[in-house]
Amino acid sequence: MKNKTKEKLRNGGFAIGHFVLEFATPGIGHILANAGCDYVIFDMEHSSLTQESIRLAILSARAAGITPVVRVPNKDYHLISRPLDAGAQGIMVPWVETKEQVERIIESVKYPPQGKRGAAFSIAHDDYSSPDMLETIKQANEENLVIIQTETAKAVDNVDELLSVEGVDVAWVGQCDLSISLGIPGQYDHPDFQDAFNKVLEACKKHEVAMGYIPLNLDEAVEVMGKGVRCISYSADIFLFGQVMKENISSINKLISGQFPE
Repeated sequence: MKNKTKEKLRNGGFAIGHFVLEFATPGIGHILANAGCDYVIFDMEHSSLTQESIRLAILSARAAGITPVVRVPNKDYHLISRPLDAGAQGIMVPWVETKEQVERIIESVKYPPQGKRGAAFSIAHDDYSSPDMLETIKQANEENLVIIQTETAKAVDNVDELLSVEGVDVAWVGQCDLSISLGIPGQYDHPDFQDAFNKVLEACKKHEVAMGYIPLNLDEAVEVMGKGVRCISYSADIFLFGQVMKENISSINKLISGQFPE
């Protein structure tokens, strides 16, 4: 299965997606595809999503023709391999700080000879068909998307080494964790945060790796894309749902108090 997100990024384009922490429903893939998303990230780090719920969510995304990516909770092999076997076309790994960690991640994602991923075929990632084994290995090694999160001061210091490892497609700045690591929680306009952001961006340009980011509103999306960020997750389900509900119910209550006083 062609990875449309990786293809866009490989060709220097923009890829737009969305984070899902709560609403991993059977319809989420088509909802996001109809909204124009290229990909969806199902978050297993900060949510209660299980392997079973992730499996169904991945199938939803594949059926809708968008790229299913899973943010795993840690760097362990089985946490990476199981979502891939369930049909994920990309893996996002948090808290990556050393070159050795990146190498182990690539080994977990790639089949031999590039990596050490265990082989199982005719399962979910093959749509339960009987594929040619050599072609499946080749395609998986070429198409699966690898996103590492640069979200600590140590990661920023080592970013040039991290991105020197062949196989990394996206370096994703996790702004909340990074700001905390820098000692300036939530201060995204702080010079130290901006310096770290720009250091990751320059390393991405040097190594021809896309930079990823989750802007929480449209203005921020336009701003970071203008700086060179090419992999955008337009907010997350819980943020958008909560924001829109709060704004609209507030407007309704103002209407009630103005037109229908008790």
